[in-house]
Amino acid sequence: MGVSFLIVGVNFVLKVILVDLIKSLRLKTVTLETNYTMVTIFVGQFVNTAVLIVLNNANFKDFDGGNGPLSMVFFTGTETDFTVNWYKVVGTTIMRTMTSQAIWPLIEFGMFYSILNFTRCLDRKFGRDSFVTSQPTVQAYIDIYSGPAYLIHYRYAAILLQIGVAFCYGCTMPPLYAIACVAFIILYINERLLVCYYYREPPAFDEKMTLLTLQLVQWIPFVMLPMAFWQLGNRQIWEAEVGSIEFKSDVRLS
Repeated sequence: MGVSFLIVGVNFVLKVILVDLIKSLRLKTVTLETNYTMVTIFVGQFVNTAVLIVLNNANFKDFDGGNGPLSMVFFTGTETDFTVNWYKVVGTTIMRTMTSQAIWPLIEFGMFYSILNFTRCLDRKFGRDSFVTSQPTVQAYIDIYSGPAYLIHYRYAAILLQIGVAFCYGCTMPPLYAIACVAFIILYINERLLVCYYYREPPAFDEKMTLLTLQLVQWIPFVMLPMAFWQLGNRQIWEAEVGSIEFKSDVRLS
């Protein structure tokens, strides 16, 4: 479970870095900036969550003889196919990661709300009167008590991440669809409440980000098709026989 929370933590750091990076580009409109941010966050988190863990556990010796670039970069893996051991090691890690990602909005809110509330208590010197402040200006007082800005592009990226991972590996790991459904319910309830009582009033956006998200969702099944073909092509799914290996250091070929 520690690896799963580590991946979720890296996803959060990626989000912060990519948001600042896109802001530094100084794009012409807010909509264009949020669209770029949403796509880069989704791609970065998808690679970190669903791609790197697979490549890190993969063994490419039967693909390039152990001398190719893939074997030189990813040299610690032992899995050559979607075998029983792959689902025990990598598959369970992906499912735990997506479960952690599903409840992350609640963890993120609890963490940042605690920091914000502590900052407010420190500002009024731990008194109960919220009109007592140590801030020198009215705007500084408003910045503390008005709540954080609402990052809508991060929410769209989280939705795309759940859909992408569920479709990519859900053919042979159906619980990913249920995890994605629970993640959507948590995100919906969480965002409905926090937009009303926690965040600042978000700026007015047009429909371009929503349409872009729907366009990206349309391409996700095309990523699922080759993965499903590869996963279902392993005979271990249909048969109860697993080829044995003589030594622990041997690589299981299926």
